Amino acid sequence: MTVKQPSPPSDEYLLRKLLRCERCGARMHGTRGSRPPVRRYLCATRRPGEGCGQTITKAEPLEKQLVDWLRGFHPEAHLRRLQDLYVLGDVTKAQYVMRRQALQDEIERLAPPADP
Repeated sequence: MTVKQPSPPSDEYLLRKLLRCERCGARMHGTRGSRPPVRRYLCATRRPGEGCGQTITKAEPLEKQLVDWLRGFHPEAHLRRLQDLYVLGDVTKAQYVMRRQALQDEIERLAPPADP
């Protein structure tokens, strides 16, 4: 069997540096396969007859799942829930202040940059 060198990572795969194999924890690599070519992710340790048995996964559903999750992320709503937890006594004042600062920092990072 001939082992080929992997090609450099492609910008075409959104999760190329983030995605890990559910079974073995190794990185998942982007690849094209089948007819017509479909973008997919496969475990870096996957080899015919040996290595990880994780199935090859289509890229589009995974990337859509991430985009949907990011669209649903609203730190302002988290801040309101945190305030409720403090008022109800479920978090201490120190916990509230620390988490509030972290959320406010996140909100600032998400804000559009100031016009230069």
